Amino acid sequence: MNLSEVLDRATDAIESPQLAGAALGEARARQARRRSLALVAAVGVVATVGVGTLAGGRGGDDGPGQPAAPSSSSTPAGDERAIGPRWDPRSVPEAPLRRSVLPESLAPPALPPDVAGAPMEAAVLAWPAAGRDLRLLGTDGEWRRVKDTADAVASTGAPFAQPALSSDGTEVAMATDDGLLVVDVTTGDQEVLPWPAPLAPPSDTPPAVDWLPGDDGFYVATWPHAWFLDRQGAAERAPFGHRYAGGVAIDPDGGFVEKRYTHHDLRLWRDGEVVATSTVGQWGERLVTRFGRVALTGGGNGLPGDGGPLVLDAETGEVVGYRPIRDRGAIYTDNGHLTALGFLDPDTALYVVGPARREDRRLVVDAWHLVAWDLRSGDFERLSSGGEAMWGIDVAPEVLAGG
Repeated sequence: MNLSEVLDRATDAIESPQLAGAALGEARARQARRRSLALVAAVGVVATVGVGTLAGGRGGDDGPGQPAAPSSSSTPAGDERAIGPRWDPRSVPEAPLRRSVLPESLAPPALPPDVAGAPMEAAVLAWPAAGRDLRLLGTDGEWRRVKDTADAVASTGAPFAQPALSSDGTEVAMATDDGLLVVDVTTGDQEVLPWPAPLAPPSDTPPAVDWLPGDDGFYVATWPHAWFLDRQGAAERAPFGHRYAGGVAIDPDGGFVEKRYTHHDLRLWRDGEVVATSTVGQWGERLVTRFGRVALTGGGNGLPGDGGPLVLDAETGEVVGYRPIRDRGAIYTDNGHLTALGFLDPDTALYVVGPARREDRRLVVDAWHLVAWDLRSGDFERLSSGGEAMWGIDVAPEVLAGG
C-alpha cells in the first residue's frame, strides 16, 4: 500500500466539521447499507422485507401496509452511454459560468433588510448560517432576512435548521422550537404552526422540512417517523421515512419517490398508493425528484468509481446519468460535499459541490459552488460560488430556471 492509499483510507474517519452533529451515526448506517448491497450483489438475492430509511440513517418501520405494485427490474448500469468519464469535483472552479438570476459570487450581508418591511417578488435562494438570521436572495438580486431566526432552534446536533423554499419561491418554511415558521416573502407576513404532539421538542436536531407537492402543506421528518403537516397544523403520519437519509424525494408536480435500502428498490407513490416498484442495486443519498427522474449522490452495483452524481428513472430505476468520482474518504458521498438540489429541466440537474483538498492533514474547501449538470453532454456549468455556509442552501429550481 503506498502513502496515497494510506492517506485516503485515513480520511474515512474524518467528518465534515459542519455536519458534526449527526455525521458519525449516518456514516455508520450508510456503511451498513453498502455492506448489505455488496452482499446482495455477491449472492444475487434481493431482500423483500425489512425497514425503511428514516431520519439520520436509523432503522424504523415502513409505515402502514400498502398494496403491492408491479415490479420492474433494471440493469445494474442502465444504458452504458449514461455513464460518463471520471469526474474530479475539484475541477468545478474552472467550469464555464452559466448565466442566471444568481450573481457569480454569493456573499450575503450580515444584516440585510427584514423581509417583513421589504417584501420581494420571489426568493430564488435561502441561506442559513449558525448564529445568523435566515437570509433570502430575491429575483431582484437583493438580499433580505427573516428577523429573529438566528436562535430559533436550540439544537445541539445541528448548527441551524435548514430552510425550504416553495417551488415558486413565494414562501419559505423553517423549523423552530415553537413550531413551523412559514413566511410569505411577497408580503412579509409570518405564521408559526405549533408542533403537534408527535413533533414537539425536545430533540437533538431540528426536524427536516420540505413542501408537499403543489406546495400544499409540509413534509416533516424527525425521529422516528415522518409526518404530513397541513396548513392548519394538523399532522398525519407519512407512509415512508426521512428524505435526508436518502429515503424520500418529493416531486413538486405531484408524487413521491422512496428509496428503500433494505429492499433494494425504488417506489413511486401517487395519491397515497405505490404505482411502480423497480429493483435498484445502487446505494444513494439525498434524493430530489422531478420530471420523472431522481437525482442523488450514489454508486455501486457495477458502476465505476467510488460514487458520484447519479440520476435514475423514477419509474424503472434505470441509470439516466452518472459521473464516477474518486472518493475514498467519502467526502462527497457520505459527508455531503456533493448534494443534489433539484432539476432545472428534465436534462439538467442542480448540485451543490464543496471541492476539497488536503492541507496539513486537514480538509480545506476554498469555496462551495452551485452547478448545473447537463445529462446529455455530461458537462458541468457553474452558476454561483460562495463561502462555507453555502453547503446548507436551498434553491427554488423553478424560479432559477425561469430566470
